[in-house]
Amino acid sequence: MKPNPFLLLAALACTAGPLSSAGLLGRDHPIVNAYYAQWTVYSGFTVKTVDTSGTARQLDVLTYAFVNIGTNALGQYECTSYDSWADNGTGYGATPNTSVGGKVLPSNGLTGNFGQLLLLKQKYPDLKIVITIGGASLPPQAFAAMSSTAASREHFVSSCIADYIQGHFTGAFGQQPNQWEPKSTSVQTAPGPPVPDTPGLFDGIEIDWEFPTAADTANFTALMKEFRRQLDAIQKHRYILSYDAPAGQQNFSNIDIAAVDRYVTYVDLMTYDYSGPWQSQTGFVAPLRATQYDPDPTLNIVYTVNSYVANGASPEKILLGVPLYAYGWKVNAPSTREGQFEPATPLAVSTEPFSYIKTTVEPVWQLFRDRETNGGTTSTPWLFDGTTYWTFDDEHSIHEKMTFAANQGLGGAFAWELSNDLPDGDLMRAIYAGLNGQRF
Repeated sequence: MKPNPFLLLAALACTAGPLSSAGLLGRDHPIVNAYYAQWTVYSGFTVKTVDTSGTARQLDVLTYAFVNIGTNALGQYECTSYDSWADNGTGYGATPNTSVGGKVLPSNGLTGNFGQLLLLKQKYPDLKIVITIGGASLPPQAFAAMSSTAASREHFVSSCIADYIQGHFTGAFGQQPNQWEPKSTSVQTAPGPPVPDTPGLFDGIEIDWEFPTAADTANFTALMKEFRRQLDAIQKHRYILSYDAPAGQQNFSNIDIAAVDRYVTYVDLMTYDYSGPWQSQTGFVAPLRATQYDPDPTLNIVYTVNSYVANGASPEKILLGVPLYAYGWKVNAPSTREGQFEPATPLAVSTEPFSYIKTTVEPVWQLFRDRETNGGTTSTPWLFDGTTYWTFDDEHSIHEKMTFAANQGLGGAFAWELSNDLPDGDLMRAIYAGLNGQRF
């Protein structure tokens, strides 16, 4: 379905109240969701860190990224682990199964990230955990091929549900440790013994297809419908189904937003990466509104949200995306506007976590805040030292976005991804406070 530009104007003028008591997941408050990335275990950020930082107690949903699309011996598409070592490892990179809440799992049960997730859920029984299929590193052709026929969709969905909802994890882990594993004698070189079925770890499934083309529109809808059908066949309305919704019009125009809205519990609207190191010009990673020098009035959160609503998305099902990272460029010539939207070259290391920006860059560089196109002030921050430019979100810009989300009646917010935050979870605390009308 193509966006209707005339409806966008009406949506801009429309306001909604905060989430009602009959909100998402039966909660009486906006939903806070955050991604835990599978690979962060190798840099020392574990599920335990989500608890010790204070973030876990503020979360309604924790989304685990990612699951791969593989094939079985018959060539049928199935869900499979990208990295069974991180998910359920017992050697290098794995984490003790007694490290969350002081509880102990059976010695023949889950370990690694999955073992810690199970312990985290035991400590926070209201926490929902969702598994995400895909990710930016998965070629979109994999989704396109898998979803191309009713039979392949049905088999794929059944495999994902069997592995991750019903907990038959041996099916997902049936592979060698992958290329990310260090070559060490302490690392096993073959999959371990079968894992006992462990249902109840995951409460739902998310699709991160980046991104469907115009030729994929009907199949994407059919895939989401098939997931909804099979999940409801187990127990209706129990399991979460969501998708990562793109922010750019060139991508969301290929999704039948209204049709898919009928099947999802919520959507994680990726309201970030409006600018980034794939461009030879500076810009803002996640501006709330059209800003003073931005040449494209569609690359901002207000436009994206209103486009989705105008095309049939339920506002109360939208979770607003927040980046916990920064992008940087070297400006090519002397700046006339403090580095904003000027020709530039991406830095050799062009992506850094917010924790690095806050502790290393911000203390010694000048912090700016942007103006809207109409000259009013906004909270979008950037750092500029005369030659180098960094764009990111901080506590102030997040608070403004959460106020916007509440005023528009959105379902809540989510963040990508937790390892980029400060050790005390400062940005996640700002998300929680902003959604709930509190000071951060």
